[in-house]
Amino acid sequence: MKTTVTKISCDVCKVEILTTPKTIKYPVIFHTDQTEGRYSKPYISIENIDICEDCANKILMLDGWGAQGLNEYKIRNN
Repeated sequence: MKTTVTKISCDVCKVEILTTPKTIKYPVIFHTDQTEGRYSKPYISIENIDICEDCANKILMLDGWGAQGLNEYKIRNN
């Protein structure tokens, strides 16, 4: 019998995620092209990122309130 174990680590801090990972779409500012890794003018790309709870609390800084499309947003204070 063969057993396969999949381990998922946080894309930000590289620590293994022991609970259910949060996979989010998140805007990232890249400073290299994604083909050859050469430096380029910075650009924004939306990436799928697996993050742990600690990193989520550090990078997700926009809070929102509202209903039915009438929403308000505020940058969280540290």
